[in-house]
Amino acid sequence: MIELTIRVDSINYTDLSELLLPMLSDRLPKDGLMGRLLNSPERAESLVKEILGRMSQEQKDELLVKYINQNSDKAMDKLEDMAARNGVSMKLGKISAKTL
Repeated sequence: MIELTIRVDSINYTDLSELLLPMLSDRLPKDGLMGRLLNSPERAESLVKEILGRMSQEQKDELLVKYINQNSDKAMDKLEDMAARNGVSMKLGKISAKTL
């Protein structure tokens, strides 16, 4: 068994806005005027970028950690598929993230 640790020193959260949209959209109103205004994906993405711009670095890091941990099975599948395409058979046991 091998444990691999990857440390991310910086990341552009605006580039991740589409990825984080589903998590942040849970916090947005669904009814009334705001719900209708956010009905378009472009408007919702614009608002998510605005929200990310107002969040502290710590809040953004916590949001990304939550996203990674909630989607770890998908990430493992993709990494295993990529390895297989390169002729390497492997089975990952766990992917998790935490803030430092």
